[in-house]
Amino acid sequence: MVLSGCSNGSRESEIVKFAVIAGWIARVLVIILSLVNSRLLIDLVGVDGLAIQSILISLTIWFALLNMGIPSAVQNLISRYRAEGKDYERLKQTATSAMLVIFIMLLPLIIGLGVAVKHIVLSRYPDVATATIIIFCAGLFVAGISLLFNQTLYAEQRGHWPNVYPAINALCVTVYLIACKLLTIHNINLVLLAFVLANLVVAVLGALQAKIFRIWCLDRQILSEIWRNCRGFALFAFLAAGVLGIDYLIMSRILSAQDIAVYNISQRIFMALFSVHAIILTSSWSGVSETLFAKQWGLARKRISNLLLIGAGMVVVLGGIVIMFMGNIAGIISHGKITEVPLTLTFLFLVYMLLRIWSDTYAMALLSVNETSILNRYVPFQAAISIASQVLLGNKFGTTGILLGIIVSFLATAAWILPRAFYKLTRESYV
Repeated sequence: MVLSGCSNGSRESEIVKFAVIAGWIARVLVIILSLVNSRLLIDLVGVDGLAIQSILISLTIWFALLNMGIPSAVQNLISRYRAEGKDYERLKQTATSAMLVIFIMLLPLIIGLGVAVKHIVLSRYPDVATATIIIFCAGLFVAGISLLFNQTLYAEQRGHWPNVYPAINALCVTVYLIACKLLTIHNINLVLLAFVLANLVVAVLGALQAKIFRIWCLDRQILSEIWRNCRGFALFAFLAAGVLGIDYLIMSRILSAQDIAVYNISQRIFMALFSVHAIILTSSWSGVSETLFAKQWGLARKRISNLLLIGAGMVVVLGGIVIMFMGNIAGIISHGKITEVPLTLTFLFLVYMLLRIWSDTYAMALLSVNETSILNRYVPFQAAISIASQVLLGNKFGTTGILLGIIVSFLATAAWILPRAFYKLTRESYV
């Protein structure tokens, strides 16, 4: 039995390592292509076009809410079924069928939201058509639903597939934008379709790899189980959107397109560093989940400590290099249209990345065993602090104030609440 356990643990470790390596390779490609795509966007539709695309992409977190938290709930259920030796094929098919029903039912809502985005969020940008925004929003909706395929693959210890999807997405965008440049297409409505088509391609790949849509199945018992588990995730996602998905909405009302572009380029570079750690977290989710479900508290603490050390070390080293050359990087990306980035903004992005690594690592551990209640209790306060701080400080200090407002919200809540909750959960092994 011991030998079997060691063998399974070794195999799981190798699978996670393979997924992480695949993710890192893909992430390097994503970083490169993301910067290339920013340059192509500015060449094709100018700084205003980059600002519009940035604002629309920032809505991703809001449209992901429409998956009702089902992807995360299903991932944890699959992990639990695997730990208990149960077959979960019917669970997969039921979840997929339910997601298809949600997609059909919510399409009219997507159209309405697209119209609202045009007339409220992007009212200052007349060149982009309402129909284009509706199509873009539909693409974001598809991306949110396709998370079910990704998280199914993570639960099945096949994380290498979803880890490379962002690279495929970015590559599709690059090819489309290059085609636009070769064909001298500068219409922003046509250029924005690049991001919609890329989301569709990745969604189809995910569906094929996860081997879903095999049968139509809406098992009531399984649906009830999914509902009990997804409610907490859905609420948490909604509340978290008030923290992480509000910056561009606020900036669209109070800052110029130039300021938004500066913020976006800085964010892209630093989030590229953070996303490498995010790959490790998503690849480790199911392993941490199974460890906690098995009540191996000491092992769970060790895994979380390792994740924190890796993430912090990576961001400090690479982030320090980025800060030194940020002006040059921004100039290259923007084709000389943005040559100065405030030092305070880049430094605050480094601080923000460290806070995200700290908070997201503990949040992942808690969410992996459905411990959503503690998060749902504090996130409303964090969202309120974040929104108020961003509006107040953004009006006074511009882009630097926006980021400072987000940092204040993390320091006031998540930075200390999450680790305390995790160590309280795992204290039994130290009693």
